Amino acid sequence: MSAPMSNSGFQAAMSILSHVYFAPILGRLIRARVPDLLAGEAVRSAELANQAGLHPLSTVRALRALTAFGVFREVAPCTFVKVKLRACFGMHPAVSGITRCSPLRNSF
Repeated sequence: MSAPMSNSGFQAAMSILSHVYFAPILGRLIRARVPDLLAGEAVRSAELANQAGLHPLSTVRALRALTAFGVFREVAPCTFVKVKLRACFGMHPAVSGITRCSPLRNSF
């Protein structure tokens, strides 16, 4: 029988897995301009999927998965808003083409 994995090893493994799994999901939502479509008020996932040209069920599942990481918040069933770090994912005209968050160039 193998020894139990240390907590820090487990956390490191989970961190790697979450990055590998969720980075493509977040990237797809960013390319579909979902953060920009969520600017301001809460939006139902079906409407959001329609505006972004995404599959409705896949959109709600992706948004719920990223809710666990604090990227979005579900305020009612299938209705989402962005959280404060949203400016890192919006495509501000001054930073279009930049792929990583630059707090000095984004307006919050």
